[in-house]
Amino acid sequence: MQYHRFRSIIIMILIVLLTTCNVKEQRENYELIKLAEKISESLLKARKEIDNLRVITEKLYQESSKYIGLFNDSRYEYLKNRVFYTPKDDGNCEIWASGLVPIGKLEKQKIKSLESLCPSMQRVKESSNLITNLYLTTFDSIIVNVPYADIHAYLTPKFDFSKSWVTYWEADARRNPEKKTIWVVPYKDALGRGYMTSVITPIYHNNFLEGTLGIDITVNAINEMFIASSKKNLMIITPQTIPLIVNESSATILTIKDLKNYNYLQRASENKVIPQSMMMIQNKSEKIRHIARWIQSDKKRITLSIDGTKYTLFKEKIPEVGWNLIELVKK
Repeated sequence: MQYHRFRSIIIMILIVLLTTCNVKEQRENYELIKLAEKISESLLKARKEIDNLRVITEKLYQESSKYIGLFNDSRYEYLKNRVFYTPKDDGNCEIWASGLVPIGKLEKQKIKSLESLCPSMQRVKESSNLITNLYLTTFDSIIVNVPYADIHAYLTPKFDFSKSWVTYWEADARRNPEKKTIWVVPYKDALGRGYMTSVITPIYHNNFLEGTLGIDITVNAINEMFIASSKKNLMIITPQTIPLIVNESSATILTIKDLKNYNYLQRASENKVIPQSMMMIQNKSEKIRHIARWIQSDKKRITLSIDGTKYTLFKEKIPEVGWNLIELVKK
């Protein structure tokens, strides 16, 4: 009887200690938790917007014959079998076709029907400071894009989106058999805007993949909105341990390689995945690899000595995308 009473007391003490530790940890992490939630909520809004656009776009494909277009043909220029906007930005969406499928009567009618997406896409763009651009890319390599980006200046005739853009192939049936709206692992943008992430969703009609809708968000936009103004030592790291955002104070403490080389300005036809060499888990420094292993673990915090100074690192998930928001706190 005494044994059972003693055992119950011990269990109660352990429960109290664990609860106290959890409350203390939550109190210490409160601001980090809230910041992670704010970032996640903003990204969630983008996903909801793309889901709403998916409904509109699928209806358009189902009833394409009803749509006669919004614009006069004079706003387009034709080169052989390729059609694109005139060089002048007229304030409306941009439509460009590569001629992968020759621009005949059927393709021109399709372009006319796709013009009907422009007002909805522009509304979404104007509603968010975080969104860089929105687009529909089709199997026959037509793109509807907001805002105007002078696409014809860097894409080539018969360009194939399905083979060149991660924001197309990640949504196809082989990689996304459940036809879900998904976030693309951050990549280097073809338009020269540095690190980018995209939320994409496939558009099916009669069980055929017509194309992919996407919203692009630059990592720099996330940094400017949530990280840059903070006086804390903050980082955002992917589950693969790729550093997306490392503010100046954190980079100084950890001597992490500067990311400026990846905020390049030149344009290219293809989006490029971030190389494995950028992963912290591959870093030459054992200190960085140790932090990377912790990032990939279930532990919420770690304390370690960095150049003779002790720091505690706190980690919170950004639920919408699965990234890690990390703060370094000097002990």
